[in-house]
Amino acid sequence: MSNTSPFSGDRWAGNQSQYLGGEESFALAIALHRTLGWSTVGLFSDESTICHALVRDFSGMHFDIRGYIPYDEIGKPFRIRTQSCNLRSVDPNDLLKSKGVDSVKIGGAFLLAHEIWHDQLDWQIPKLEARISAWLYGKKFLCKRS
Repeated sequence: MSNTSPFSGDRWAGNQSQYLGGEESFALAIALHRTLGWSTVGLFSDESTICHALVRDFSGMHFDIRGYIPYDEIGKPFRIRTQSCNLRSVDPNDLLKSKGVDSVKIGGAFLLAHEIWHDQLDWQIPKLEARISAWLYGKKFLCKRS
């Protein structure tokens, strides 16, 4: 992934704010973890509350919907100063439990990430679970159109 944000202009503005907090950031971190093998990381607003999820690549660089984020910029949208005490590795299963993220949201996040960074990331062939999540996400929107 390049060190610049893939978001240029209005096309991604809505997705960027949507995926910066809550369930969507958790879903995106899980999707990137499952397809790239990167570690999931949580930004904690207090001792036990994760306010944002992101991933760390094998070289230690952090990424979320904004693309690459310098360490001291990670907490900026949340008005949290990034420190080692509030940025910690988290188990992806804990992300699933803490916000109730479901397969449909993870599938949507995977599709969005693949669309944004399709030529910048070393996409692995998704595991069956990731493919099913993406399929469920597509079915959700087909059902809404009917």
